[in-house]
Amino acid sequence: MITISWAVEGHGVGAKRVRTTDEASAALTAGVRAALEGQPPEAIAQFLHGALGTVRHLLLTDGVTALQNAGRWSYAVSGLAVTMARE
Repeated sequence: MITISWAVEGHGVGAKRVRTTDEASAALTAGVRAALEGQPPEAIAQFLHGALGTVRHLLLTDGVTALQNAGRWSYAVSGLAVTMARE
């Protein structure tokens, strides 16, 4: 199992236990969308395409490698911090 946790600066935190990195990516996206609920649509779109897009790409590349080698991966950019760890 993998635990993915995230913090969206000024908007909240979340975590989910999943089986795969694809599920981790989906959980992260849903969690970030929920944390940004109520924000202007333009701000949400900018965050999703900017910070979240960067983190999702790295999660599915560098994150996969880090989980295989060290069992843990973390990354932070533009108000979004993410940690993924194999249990």
